[in-house]
Amino acid sequence: MSRDVFEIAESIAAGQPPDSVALEWLASGLRKWRRGVPLEAALGLNHAGRMRRRNIELIAAAEALRGARDISGWDLAGELSMRVKRFTSGKLARYYRTGDVSTFDDVERRLLAAALSGAPTTSSKKNLYRFIKRDKDSLPLSQQPGEDGITPTTKDKT
Repeated sequence: MSRDVFEIAESIAAGQPPDSVALEWLASGLRKWRRGVPLEAALGLNHAGRMRRRNIELIAAAEALRGARDISGWDLAGELSMRVKRFTSGKLARYYRTGDVSTFDDVERRLLAAALSGAPTTSSKKNLYRFIKRDKDSLPLSQQPGEDGITPTTKDKT
């Protein structure tokens, strides 16, 4: 499925009529539910789904923070850790009070999506580095950082 299940659920909850992708998601989930799978799990809205959504958003926040800079994954995790801490102690609280996202940059929009996933958001540099490294390792070798396109960069902490 090309759209995230949480996006589909949010659009339906907001009153938008379901499109063909949303109807197929609902039908598939309800068939699983009829076979005895808990509804949250059948629709992919369980804790595991929330964790996947959070991880995707944290990786996207890291990529937005990286931009075109040549920065190691460890240093990027450190910067992201600081941004998560500042965001959760300031702008996230303001968002909950006002709903205003007009001053959010790309990184903060992704951090908001991670926070709204319902999964606990981590600000640990070590955990954020694991997400960043796991995402980088899932790329084909030709797309991984490295001078020859095959050997991974030595800038990342191992």
